[in-house]
Amino acid sequence: MNYTKILWTLAIIITLLGFGMIAVHWSQLPEQVPMHFNLQGKADRWGDRSEIFILPIINIFLCGLMYWISKNAMTINPHKLGAKNERQLQLSRIMIAEMTVLCTILFTAGVYEIMVLSVTGDTRLSGLILPLLGVGFLVIYGLYFYRLKWK
Repeated sequence: MNYTKILWTLAIIITLLGFGMIAVHWSQLPEQVPMHFNLQGKADRWGDRSEIFILPIINIFLCGLMYWISKNAMTINPHKLGAKNERQLQLSRIMIAEMTVLCTILFTAGVYEIMVLSVTGDTRLSGLILPLLGVGFLVIYGLYFYRLKWK
C-alpha cells in the first residue's frame, strides 16, 4: 500500500471516529451543545445536539472533494506531462492527501471538544488545537517544497 492510499484510509478512519464518538456518547450529551466559538475560544452559539453531526458530515464531503481533486488534477489544469510536471503532480497529490488528513483531524477534534464542553458544562475551548494545526499546515507545505526541490 503506497503512502497516499494510507493517508486516504487514515482520513476515512478519522472521519468515522467522529461519528463513532457521537454514537457512543449520544446519551450523555445535553439537549443544547456549543456550536460556535469566538476568537477567545468561548462558546457564543448553542444548538440542538443533533447539530454535532455537521462536522463529521463536512468531513465526508471534504474527503470526497479532495480525493476527486487529487484524481482529476489533469482535467482541472491540463498541461503537458513531462518528468518535472509528473513529479509535481505526484507531490501535489501527496500534499492534498496530507492536508485532508489534517483537516479531518481538525473537524474530529472539534467534535471531541464540543462533546467535552457539553458534558463538563465548560464554555471555553482548549487553546492547543489551532496552534498545533497551524504548525501541521506549515510542516506539510515545508515538506512539499523540500520534496519538490531535493528529491
